[in-house]
Amino acid sequence: MNRASTSNIQSLNRVSDLRKVNSYPFKVPGTFIRNYSTTRVMSLHPWFVTGFTDAEGCFWIGVRNDPRNKTGWCVQAFFQIALHKKDVALLNNIQSYFGGIGTVAVRGDRCYFIVSSLKQIIKVIIPHFDAHPLITNKLVDYRLWKSIISIMEAKRHLTVEGLNEIIRMKSSLNLGLSDEIQDAFAETLSTNPNQERSWNPAESIPHGMWMAGFTSGEGSFFVNIFKSTHHRVGYQVRLGFEIAQHIRDELTMATFTSFFNCGIISRYSEDMVKYRCTKFSDLNTLIIPFFKEYLPLGNKLLDFEDFGKVALLLENQAHLTEEGLNSIRKIKAGMNSLRK
Repeated sequence: MNRASTSNIQSLNRVSDLRKVNSYPFKVPGTFIRNYSTTRVMSLHPWFVTGFTDAEGCFWIGVRNDPRNKTGWCVQAFFQIALHKKDVALLNNIQSYFGGIGTVAVRGDRCYFIVSSLKQIIKVIIPHFDAHPLITNKLVDYRLWKSIISIMEAKRHLTVEGLNEIIRMKSSLNLGLSDEIQDAFAETLSTNPNQERSWNPAESIPHGMWMAGFTSGEGSFFVNIFKSTHHRVGYQVRLGFEIAQHIRDELTMATFTSFFNCGIISRYSEDMVKYRCTKFSDLNTLIIPFFKEYLPLGNKLLDFEDFGKVALLLENQAHLTEEGLNSIRKIKAGMNSLRK
């Protein structure tokens, strides 16, 4: 790819190219966060929405008893994103991106964006994900969900035959069927086995904003402080950026190392895989400059800002002094799950 300038930075799809335009150490200017408000509605990039949905979205089909219907069952489709209530502003932005459809609700410490109107799903949600497709295993759920939507659009879900088709597809959707549904449709399931969840993983990340969205949901910017006899203050500071996913998305995760041009992929449990970068030079010249151009949003943006502040302290060797180490401890105490 040719040398990029600020005007065409959105065309960059590999972080290695960012080294050519952002070789500076991280700094936190006064406007770094003020450009993003935690309350106002802002315009989102389509690929950000897809990336965030790959991380946090859910396509599901509800099936419940309803004696008013000829089949005895009611079928309803939903598109949902659920987050901690601290990120309700981000859900408001996503709702605004989709033209204000659906509902944003706060229940306890969780907030939800839910679209349940079949008409809105067909006219708004599906066109977005057809134009900007998911790239994780969630794409399989989307395709099954979309097939069920087609049955519902044709009103075939009101027939026994159509309902049985839906049950068969729903058995392969997300976590499958409840015990109640399995018992009620045992004969259907015995003669119509589950559909295979086959798919072809993406060979590359489609856009930098996809990664910004995915990281806003699944990424983690962290600071570790641990004892060290090799440092005068008795402690060492290490920064890291990581994204963890189920093992079924291992092939998609494998593209992250070439996308960022740094980091490693490893399995850290029987069913989980993790991308991680802890090398400071890579964080400072690749990861941080990338996310300054493709900002994560929600509370993740605040974590990224704090991460950048600590990186600047390390760049200036402040972590080698008691005062600098205490500053880092104070920043770390308000990051991630500790943020109030």
